[in-house]
Amino acid sequence: MEAYSDAGADEPRLLSAIEEAVGEAGSLQGLQVVVSDIDAARAELLARGVSVSDVFHFEDGSQAAGPDPGRADYGTFLSFSDPDGNGWLLQEIPSRAIR
Repeated sequence: MEAYSDAGADEPRLLSAIEEAVGEAGSLQGLQVVVSDIDAARAELLARGVSVSDVFHFEDGSQAAGPDPGRADYGTFLSFSDPDGNGWLLQEIPSRAIR
């Protein structure tokens, strides 16, 4: 896919390339967002009516309920699908909190 700093006459080609790369609505899975507080993010998503998974982590290569026991960076997740069916994963990195 080509990128243009000033689309101008190339705008239809750029939009076509983006549409081709993205595919059909709901075809994207594994989109990831990093948050510093997964509990606050989950509460906000729920308050906005989004159906989200419980918080989970991985232990011995398998998904386990609850946050990472040590709340280590990169260790705690939740997932949800947007209205189009795209799959999202939120990952907690507490050390990136704005202070």
